[in-house]
Amino acid sequence: MADISAALVKQLRELTQLPMMDCKKALQDAEGDIVKAQDILRKSGALAAAKKAGRETAEGRVATFVTPDQKAAAIVEVRCETAPVANTEDFSRLCRTIAEHLATTSQWPADVQQLLGQTVASEGRTVQDLLNDIINKIRENMQPVRFERLAGGVITSYEHHNGQVATLVQFNGQDGGVTPSDQVVQFGRDLCMHITAVNPMALSREEISAAVVAKEKEVIEAQVAEQSKGKPPQIVEKMVQGKINKWYNEMVLLEQPYVKDDKKSVQQAIDEFNKAGGQKVAVSKYLRYEVGGTA
Repeated sequence: MADISAALVKQLRELTQLPMMDCKKALQDAEGDIVKAQDILRKSGALAAAKKAGRETAEGRVATFVTPDQKAAAIVEVRCETAPVANTEDFSRLCRTIAEHLATTSQWPADVQQLLGQTVASEGRTVQDLLNDIINKIRENMQPVRFERLAGGVITSYEHHNGQVATLVQFNGQDGGVTPSDQVVQFGRDLCMHITAVNPMALSREEISAAVVAKEKEVIEAQVAEQSKGKPPQIVEKMVQGKINKWYNEMVLLEQPYVKDDKKSVQQAIDEFNKAGGQKVAVSKYLRYEVGGTA
């Protein structure tokens, strides 16, 4: 067995950020060859990941990446086992790396398994390899669980400081194209912050399914029936419609009170932005992810 110096162990620890005893054993198995020792540690990381794969991942982080030209962006949720790990720099960096890969790859993965097998251009290694490195270091199971991408127009993002919620907003121009001016990007970010805070159900009324609306109307009709006994049918119908409109105002992004000025709706805020000069924008889509969510 090769004589392994403390300096060599320290060097490998600095390269891998793994525990001292793991580094020492890998160097012994590699007979002092630090490159081979790194390969051994990577392989052991894959084994460690496989052993931990069945463990529940209830915590995690959401990350976004927007390309410098603001024309493409991705959002991803990556799960881990505990909240302290979700807040580590290693895990945060991993999430950002995966988001950047998703925003820039020319081969969009069909599912998580395809994503794990893809090579991250900036790292020269697969997503699974990068996961294994962190799993080996932190000793927790972790896994991407969902991801999406937007492309075209101008896209902006906002991530809440705790990494639990993030939003993307996509603008298209009302009169054709739209460019990422400072004003457009800032307004998009403001809308991202609104969506992050308020969590609308849909962009417009038309995007809410008929089944959801019918169920809500049924609940409202039952409530109104209790409150309006003896009143004429036309009055009852007005009460029902008023409550449905109020529900839409709470659920639909464009109808919600704007968080920066609740005296106006989001649509009114957009109209005012467009009247102020420069470009005329419209929200074509948004994506909001929260850890533990499904959509």
